[in-house]
Amino acid sequence: MLTAHNSIKLITLSTLEAQGSLRELLDSHHIEYNVSVRNPHDIGGFFPVADIQTLMTQDMEYIFYVHQRDAEQAYRLLTQEGYHDTSIEP
Repeated sequence: MLTAHNSIKLITLSTLEAQGSLRELLDSHHIEYNVSVRNPHDIGGFFPVADIQTLMTQDMEYIFYVHQRDAEQAYRLLTQEGYHDTSIEP
């Protein structure tokens, strides 16, 4: 089970298409993950929730977390697949 205690941030993406592609990639390699979605233009609150129209029409921050035991494999996979984003954690 992936929890805050045993997970590590992997990468932050900003488009619906990119996060969908990464989900498929991680699933195909059997890497367990969680995704947190954040509206970068939201002014805050405890649990701001974007509506479906916002999710479909605006770039969001899709923050991927993986289990610590899978982090090295996930980092290699992202590098291998061309994810050279500065938000990839070392």
